[in-house]
Amino acid sequence: MHDPEHSSDRPSEPPQPQPAAETDSNQLPESQFDLFISYCRRNLEFIQAFYQDLQKQQRSIWIDWADIPPSVDWRAEIHQGISAADSFIAVLSPEYLASYECQVEYETALQMNKRLIPIVCENVNPKEAPKPLADLNWIFFRSEDNWDESFAKLAEALDTDLPHVRAHTRLLLRAQEWQNHDKDESFLLRGTDLERAEQWCIEGATKQPEPSTLQLQYIDTSRRTERAQQRSLIRLQRTMLGTMTAAFLIASGLGVFAYRQYQMATVNEIKTLGAFSEALFKENNVFDALIQSLRASRLLKQATWATPETQQKITDTALQAAYWVMEANRLEGHKDWAMGVEFSPDGQILASTSGDKTVRLWQLNGQPIATLEGHQSGVFFVTFSPNGQQLASASKDGTVRLWQRDGTPGPVLSGHKDAVNSVFFSRDGQSLWSAGEDGTIRKWSIEGKPGVILRQHPKAIYSLAPSPDGTLMASAGEDKFVRLWSIEGKVLRKLKGAKDLISQVKFSPDGRAIAAVDLKGKITLWDSKSGKILRQFAQPDSERPLYGLAFSPDGRILATASADKVIDLWRWQDGTFLESLKGHSGMINGITFAPDRNQLLLASASQDATLKLWRFDRSILSPLIGHEEPVNSVSFSPDGQQIVSGSSDKTLRLWLPNGDLKQVLKSHQDRIYSVSVSPNGKLLASAGADKKVMIWDWNGTDNKHENKQLPTAQTIHRVQFSPDSQWIAAVDADGTLYVWKVDGTPISQVKTSSTRLDNVNFSPDGQFIILGTEQGEIQLWSIAGFLKQQTKPVKTFPAHAQAIHDVVFSPDGQTLASTSNDRTVKLWKPDGTLLRTLTGHQDIVLAVRFSPDGQTIASSSDDRSIKLWHLDGRLIASLNGHRSGIYGLSFSPDGQKLASASDDKRVLVWNLQNLQLDSLLDRSCNWLHDYLTTNQAALKNPDSIRDRQFCDDRRR
Repeated sequence: MHDPEHSSDRPSEPPQPQPAAETDSNQLPESQFDLFISYCRRNLEFIQAFYQDLQKQQRSIWIDWADIPPSVDWRAEIHQGISAADSFIAVLSPEYLASYECQVEYETALQMNKRLIPIVCENVNPKEAPKPLADLNWIFFRSEDNWDESFAKLAEALDTDLPHVRAHTRLLLRAQEWQNHDKDESFLLRGTDLERAEQWCIEGATKQPEPSTLQLQYIDTSRRTERAQQRSLIRLQRTMLGTMTAAFLIASGLGVFAYRQYQMATVNEIKTLGAFSEALFKENNVFDALIQSLRASRLLKQATWATPETQQKITDTALQAAYWVMEANRLEGHKDWAMGVEFSPDGQILASTSGDKTVRLWQLNGQPIATLEGHQSGVFFVTFSPNGQQLASASKDGTVRLWQRDGTPGPVLSGHKDAVNSVFFSRDGQSLWSAGEDGTIRKWSIEGKPGVILRQHPKAIYSLAPSPDGTLMASAGEDKFVRLWSIEGKVLRKLKGAKDLISQVKFSPDGRAIAAVDLKGKITLWDSKSGKILRQFAQPDSERPLYGLAFSPDGRILATASADKVIDLWRWQDGTFLESLKGHSGMINGITFAPDRNQLLLASASQDATLKLWRFDRSILSPLIGHEEPVNSVSFSPDGQQIVSGSSDKTLRLWLPNGDLKQVLKSHQDRIYSVSVSPNGKLLASAGADKKVMIWDWNGTDNKHENKQLPTAQTIHRVQFSPDSQWIAAVDADGTLYVWKVDGTPISQVKTSSTRLDNVNFSPDGQFIILGTEQGEIQLWSIAGFLKQQTKPVKTFPAHAQAIHDVVFSPDGQTLASTSNDRTVKLWKPDGTLLRTLTGHQDIVLAVRFSPDGQTIASSSDDRSIKLWHLDGRLIASLNGHRSGIYGLSFSPDGQKLASASDDKRVLVWNLQNLQLDSLLDRSCNWLHDYLTTNQAALKNPDSIRDRQFCDDRRR
């Protein structure tokens, strides 16, 4: 807050705050402040009036003009003020959103999981606000708003769940004190305090603010420490008292009481571990979430007394971690930053470099092989010879060192006048090329004799890379250009287009493209023959420096690594962003793919001194990424070999289930809301906001798909083929039902009693059409009746008190399922008899489908979850990972996969074969095996030791 717009300097004659209550210096207060006000100086006049009215309500307030003593670390004081406040008020204005210090305060509160209350003092564009703030209900205090009404809303927000919020603050302060004292055990919770904290965590799972990862770690560590002490005490008691005394205690009832206490404590620990896993998952720390879910599941297997609700919750927690984990192992051993990372040509060894002056060699399972010492400064780069028997390392000390694969040192190549940043072997392995900050590229014999020196770069060179066939090399660095050379050292081209210093350059595996990343966050690709820019892309509204670059061995994926601790994956041929890998705690300096084309494995090296291995396993979850707007509908082809999706970006996309994009169809002029594939696999129907139903001639193999158009009067929300592929039905925005023959011949156009229709489906025998209306009714219409020009449904019955979004028949036609704004799924007999109501979704339920065998029901919601249910209403599992509402569902013909389409612009294909806890435990144990058996921290951690023993027992 020392920038001109947001300063801690006190204004003249500010209102004075209420003094904080006096507390014992050795005891933390339950809560120091009701609220923290985060604001921009330009809004000071509003803030003073706002502050005075808050004081009239007897609120205790932290604000920077009153609560930062002179001559202190003002950032630390602000951090402590946010920690000690129950609620964080962000006073939104254009200046607030533009202020760096305001952003720091908001992000601090977000990290602590503080209750956020955004108020608006000047009009702002919601799209410019951070998403977590934009998603909340804003309270308006603009000049045109009623001040008293706004204050009443604010008071209601501040007082909602106040005991929960104050407990959040109190526990956060204690957890921070524990962290600030190097996690000293004497600061842990014990006894009643621990039980209350666990109960707060369990009861507050659905409340705001949610527990933070620090709070959950604090509770979990407290419980584990207390249980360890209890186990030690029990062993001591048994030794001292003997078996007769123990028998007496049990007989007298004391043992029964103790056992019940043990049961309760175990369940609380399970729930806390589950909550811890949930919190880690939300922070994108999926690997640690998997570890915590394994521990919760391990205890759950022993706790046979746990309720079905607890069992289901932990199973769902384990399931989401298992679906989304990509980090496979952590390699720890370097004493300083890690930068260079490289796989041997046979993919069996990983080499890494570090600021600790060493090169380390590792087995793929993470087991250390050797530490190569000899450099006099940090080592930047390492590479293997083509036969994999030698290594070359480049260092800040100005040398290149050669090593045998077993770690035996070889020649030292000296000649560069400054740090050497890159080196590679010639294709025949008889020479090397190196480049450094002295602006030169140098050639060396394998014996270390110097050769030609190339001096075309006027400034430092940071990257030098060979083409796959060994005939070319590319260099780049501080002058923002890529120079393309023949392997003999002749400059062929000077490639322009990068926006800043180039940190890395690479050839694509086929040699046709050259890619470079720069410190402005741009990724530039050139054609290696013509030198023309193929494309340039970046994360939107981002100038984060990029330091790492790698192509997957099959050439389909480009990975980039950034200063903000994230690895981004791209489909580089069209610049489509695929996903981010998060987990490092420091900026990422280097990345590389293993050479195996069949199982993608990525290694990353970070400023946090660790290496991470990332495994791309699409066997249980495949994201289909490429749409530029929300995806509204999805359908499997009848043979299960393709998936079609329709989006608000006006396109249809045809995919393979593994995520490969096959084709894009562009004929719609507006948003596409619905797609349907004919059961005979010959036709595809699509419809949407351009008021047209398009029928595509489609057999899944043609490269060109012609279509015919069926015009309608309004936006079409749903189109559907009949089971015999003879009819097409559609419904629109004003409640009209359309029926055509498959050749486009109109059969009926009926204005129903509904003001709007979102759904239409056929009965399995094709004789009836079912609708769910805006008024909450279910209607059955007869195909035979349409042929006789009848305009009334054959049956109507009330189903929901609110609008129905979807209604479908079961495959045997004996059950109907409907979803509604009322957050429920209801099951019916066709005569309108209610069978049961499925509750569990936290928001509008948007879609429902039966599995092909009719035994499973899938429902999706605006709460971003998919739920799978048994016919009897029991919940099977919750599938989490979408970032927005889920509008479309489709089972594969064999029922083993489920495709979901979401507002988050993605289709996800879920494998449903391993949803039980035992299967999840086996998968988790297999995934974590290398980490549990080779990571040095895990080998010393008592919980990890128990995890490893548990997993070993399951493997036997």
